[in-house]
Amino acid sequence: QAGFRQSLNQHFNRQGIEEQDSITGNLKTMREKNIAVISTLDTKGPEAAFVKSRIEAAGYGVVLLDTGILDRRDPSIPLPDISADEIAREGGEDRAKLAARSSEKETRNRGIRAMSKGSATILKQLYDAGRIRGVIGLGGAQGTEICTYAMRALPLGVPKVMVSTVASGQTPFGIYTGTRDLTIMHSVADILGLNSLTRRVLANASGAVVGMAEADLLEDESTSPKVGITIYGQTTPAALVIKPELEARMRYLPFTPTARAARPWRSWPQRACWMPFST
Repeated sequence: QAGFRQSLNQHFNRQGIEEQDSITGNLKTMREKNIAVISTLDTKGPEAAFVKSRIEAAGYGVVLLDTGILDRRDPSIPLPDISADEIAREGGEDRAKLAARSSEKETRNRGIRAMSKGSATILKQLYDAGRIRGVIGLGGAQGTEICTYAMRALPLGVPKVMVSTVASGQTPFGIYTGTRDLTIMHSVADILGLNSLTRRVLANASGAVVGMAEADLLEDESTSPKVGITIYGQTTPAALVIKPELEARMRYLPFTPTARAARPWRSWPQRACWMPFST
């Protein structure tokens, strides 16, 4: 352990590790008590309105983002705070033109890309401005793709809940979660109208994101330097030996070195210390 301690000190002295946290974002920043709700209001307006009402009943405000491409809207649902036209424009497209040719597969794909990029940009702007504390999305296959793309623009630690029809275990989740801490909840029934089942699922999801946002008010536990370590089962005994020494000095985060599980630490800044016990 003496040799390990010496090499660790040399690494941090050489790198000049800064004592700040870039993993979760600044959780101490005062933020407005709002949750972003992302949905396609052309097809899932009543469901989004129900989620909005549940979040507001819990004492939070809502910033509603409309990612629907089609022209139709239920007149009984609230107007979005960020319109589909704004989101499409931010994504480099004209929503009206996309809607006019929505029967074409390539146009639909362009629409998905535009709404994904546009909502990601706007969601990040809302978070950076301190206007939201978390986000919840609801959708089918296309809606899930759009919502989770946007959620991945937010830092780790920011509450992200996705109610999805494709979260049935038949679809790999990696394409939606990427390297972010998304919570994906199976809608069980299709999100096409409110009934006893969808109300229960959406109420639970709304409660989940509000609960996460409340936890987000806790102060970050540490601003000390961080060290990441990759381990497999056969290298776990060695990791357990050095774990107390690491925890005494810094934040210790173990990862499995499988291709997808290892991706989060590859995006960390160079000032982080890495110990690849397994590759």
